[in-house]
Amino acid sequence: MSKVQRLKKKVFNYFFDHPKFKLVIEYLYSLVICTISAAIFSFGFAVFAKGRIFDGTETISIITGGASGVSQCIRLIIQLAVGPENEFLHGILIEAIFYSVVNVPLIIFAFRKIGIRFALFTCINVGLSSLLMPYFNEWDLCNKIATHSMIFQQPLVRTLFAGFCTGLSSAIAFKGLFSTGGLDIVGYYMSLRKSSSTGKYTGVLNVVNVIVYTLLFVWNILTFPSYYGSDGAWIDAIISLLYGFVYLAVVVLVVDLINVRNKKVQIQIVTNHLHLSDALIANFPHSVTITKAIGGYSHKEKYILMMVVSSFEVKKVVRVVRLADSMAFVQVASLNQVYGKFFINPIK
Repeated sequence: MSKVQRLKKKVFNYFFDHPKFKLVIEYLYSLVICTISAAIFSFGFAVFAKGRIFDGTETISIITGGASGVSQCIRLIIQLAVGPENEFLHGILIEAIFYSVVNVPLIIFAFRKIGIRFALFTCINVGLSSLLMPYFNEWDLCNKIATHSMIFQQPLVRTLFAGFCTGLSSAIAFKGLFSTGGLDIVGYYMSLRKSSSTGKYTGVLNVVNVIVYTLLFVWNILTFPSYYGSDGAWIDAIISLLYGFVYLAVVVLVVDLINVRNKKVQIQIVTNHLHLSDALIANFPHSVTITKAIGGYSHKEKYILMMVVSSFEVKKVVRVVRLADSMAFVQVASLNQVYGKFFINPIK
């Protein structure tokens, strides 16, 4: 056993003997992850997604989807009632307020349907994001980045960076077993129910959000033609929609690339030892299917053990197999979907 393995074993044994201390460390770790996730999202939204005015030139806001996208839609609805000239409606503070308000019923839903710990840290994440958004918007360094010619004059670059920041923020939150709030809560709940990837569900919900935002934006253009102008506003609406789709595609790609909780892998093990199945069942909450086979070279009887595990369990499976049978042949194949009973540790 190496020094690192011995150290891990000592740490594991210490936490096993001190469960309360282990709980405190887990919550502190989750709080750090929560802060990092909120900071990345707030930075991406304030610097890349939020429209800005610089040297008399105004950039369009990227339709972000999620709770921030819903808050953008609410802003447009209020704008229809009070008019677009109100400067407060164009500030980031109003969207930070709406971002918190939109999340309240969704966090209540998370408490009831997903788990208390999940909802608690989601609530903390949302609160931190609401506090950090105005801070990042006013920070000189963020303003310099946002108004840099390679960012300010390149809407595609802004879209890609904004999508990457949002996707990374959501993926980090999912890895910490909570979310960034908004439609991510609904998408995460649906992925748990269907035992599938989270990205595709949040993607569908956000596409609807983007379309609704575009329709409201067009409605504002028709209602206040003198404010928006006649030609450029329509072009802005179409471009916003297209960039919104690019943004969502990047978010889904990053989330599914990092968040592997619901990804399944099929493992086939060719071995001479039938007892290997007992070792696998003892170490994993999944069963094993055994098939008798004949070796093509040796013509001796062998066993094919097949099991489905989560992708993050693959290395541990291979390690257990190697310890029990160093001559075993292991094949790993990714799966798109699994139907039937498959155990996943529940969200607390």
